[in-house]
Amino acid sequence: HMTSLINTPEKLTDEEFESLPWILSCQKDSYQYSKEAIVKKCYELKIWNSLYSTPLESKDSNNDSSQKKKKKKKKKKSNEPKVIEPKYGILLNDTVFFPEGGGQPHDTGDIIVNDKQSIQVVNCQRFGPGGKLVLHYTHEPIPENTNVELKINVQRRFDHMIHHSSQHLITAVALNSYNRKTLSWNLAPKDKSCYVELSGELKMEDEELHLIEKDVNKCIRDNLSMLPSFYTHEEYEKNGNIRKAAKGLKLGGSPTIRVMEIDGIDINACCGTHVQQTKDLQAIKFVNTEKGKDGNTKVFYLTGERLLERSNLLERNAKEITSLITCGVD
Repeated sequence: HMTSLINTPEKLTDEEFESLPWILSCQKDSYQYSKEAIVKKCYELKIWNSLYSTPLESKDSNNDSSQKKKKKKKKKKSNEPKVIEPKYGILLNDTVFFPEGGGQPHDTGDIIVNDKQSIQVVNCQRFGPGGKLVLHYTHEPIPENTNVELKINVQRRFDHMIHHSSQHLITAVALNSYNRKTLSWNLAPKDKSCYVELSGELKMEDEELHLIEKDVNKCIRDNLSMLPSFYTHEEYEKNGNIRKAAKGLKLGGSPTIRVMEIDGIDINACCGTHVQQTKDLQAIKFVNTEKGKDGNTKVFYLTGERLLERSNLLERNAKEITSLITCGVD
């Protein structure tokens, strides 16, 4: 039985810890959707918790409902399938799975063992000293030193990539051309709109908002490059072009800070996955505004498949309404 092959739980040695990368494969190339890897450690999540002080939560960051809300819903709908929490945390020598961070939800996918057994990864989180340990949450264990193949959910990754990159682009245009700072942002679950919270008051009918949207889409057509660079702490502090207010990959003892640059318009510290060129965003559409804190504005936006789905929905609704008006209501 696989469980019997898991070694006695113990912390990583200094050598094992040092061998792990601070910058992951998915942060070097966000289009790398598969990779061969080696299982370094595999313990139950509760054992990881006992070994290191940082608490682990078995949560799905791409679900904006709280655990309490889920429980309430379960009471109302007894026929709903029971959600089984993952039991194991698998540590690899490197990974293409993005662990939740920088406002971006985690990847999901599969770990393939012996070219045949597929073990589902339902969550991925940074953990331990400085967040250097990246744990892949699974329902089944995998023995240490096993050679495996990693395959992420490509549709989920790309959806996250384009909405995160869109946020960077909107933030850059709004700041550079309209002096509006980004105060927060949200990468919502797939059936909802994401938002960027901009400083000051804005409404959908405002000319300025239309101009921001127009400028953002021109940047897409111009096909600007979006590439990561890697800085030492000293280089990062000396570079006056980087937006220092941004949250970057400054984890624990990491000697490296990852910076995303949109050619000619923005340099910003960020740990998330991004497109390599703006044409992959295709188009960005502002769909709504809401009042934020202190008189600021949440600007909701869509791109990629989410934008196409919203467009198709509006088209269907328009046809149904037209049909009712022309034919009358039964």
